[in-house]
Amino acid sequence: MEVFKRKNRDGEEGETWYIDYRDPTGKRIIKAVGPSKREAQDYLSKMKASIREGRFFDIKKENRVIFNELLDGYVEKVKDEKYFNTSVQYFIPVIREHFGKKLISEIDYKALEDFRDERKRISTQYGTPRSDRTVNLEMAILRHILRKGLKWGMLEKNPFENADDLFYKNRNKRERALTEDEVRRLIEACPPYLKPIVVTAVYAGLRKGDVLNLKWKDIDLERGIIRLTEQKTGKTRDIVLNNDMRTLLHSLLVKGDYVFLGRMESPSRMSKDRFRRH
Repeated sequence: MEVFKRKNRDGEEGETWYIDYRDPTGKRIIKAVGPSKREAQDYLSKMKASIREGRFFDIKKENRVIFNELLDGYVEKVKDEKYFNTSVQYFIPVIREHFGKKLISEIDYKALEDFRDERKRISTQYGTPRSDRTVNLEMAILRHILRKGLKWGMLEKNPFENADDLFYKNRNKRERALTEDEVRRLIEACPPYLKPIVVTAVYAGLRKGDVLNLKWKDIDLERGIIRLTEQKTGKTRDIVLNNDMRTLLHSLLVKGDYVFLGRMESPSRMSKDRFRRH
């Protein structure tokens, strides 16, 4: 039994500590714990004690729980929440397909890392590259599911704990992704004239400038996508719309080229000021 770090092809050690031990049946188990050597040592000591005292299978409930059981409980618990209908439900099938039949105990740091890398590598249904923002959202939802499992006693340790490096970093370090509760409170606090702009910014993952300069010609409601062209590079990228975003855009009146209009059929200066005030 030992704790160790894996080395890459260049012989350099990674950031994650692993434990290596054999369960009472003799099966060898290698499990990623996290970036702390002390936590890895403590976890290994706990395993040694549980095996020595014959408690191993009692305390390892996660060895008997299938992820689908946790996921079903999670969906039932949050299905009536607004954030579920606007974003979470879109990604549940992806998470279920990848992890559904696995034991919760099999979902360790490496399993999460592999999932993240696979999602980034696979193109969207429209053949476009998947954005870091979208992958981060999928990972955030998965983290929330596992947090629920921890609170419900279905696992002993959330593999996301002390694993912020599983998320792609924003180019601007001052940026921070809003939590689901913060998004809900932000939208509820918006006055009626500002709410459609904020909802579009949040759930389509658009910057303020992209929202205010959004034109109807960039939107394909039948296919459910927004196609944006980067001004600097000229490259285009597609953003997939969920059902709520489609409904919102259908409800807006078309008064000109721009989706959100001010005077003179141009991006509203007043809207820019409203962003600052709210």
